[in-house]
Amino acid sequence: MGHDIVIQIGNADNGGKRELRVGDVFEVTLPENPTTGYRWQLHSPVGPVLEVEDDSFAGPSSGMMGAGGLRSWRFRVLKEGLAHLVIDNRRSWEPAPIGTFEVTIEASAQ
Repeated sequence: MGHDIVIQIGNADNGGKRELRVGDVFEVTLPENPTTGYRWQLHSPVGPVLEVEDDSFAGPSSGMMGAGGLRSWRFRVLKEGLAHLVIDNRRSWEPAPIGTFEVTIEASAQ
């Protein structure tokens, strides 16, 4: 499956809905600065419609201390249905997030 086209989803999609097909691969990428203690954390379950294939962080290309980077999740659409992704930007020791990213995925058959 090395020829997958990866659909990009980011801040512009926050609060919206994306229509995808079974078998599609998409990536959610959000800016993150873990040196502040804040990290994006997947808050909602994704199954059975979606599967998480990867969760990674790419640091700053500048190499500057304390600079932010990008948190990315790669998902695959497994079956028809609705999935509501909720990703919170929070410190693990604090009860409330400082930000939330939400997008609804409506998956249809190929």
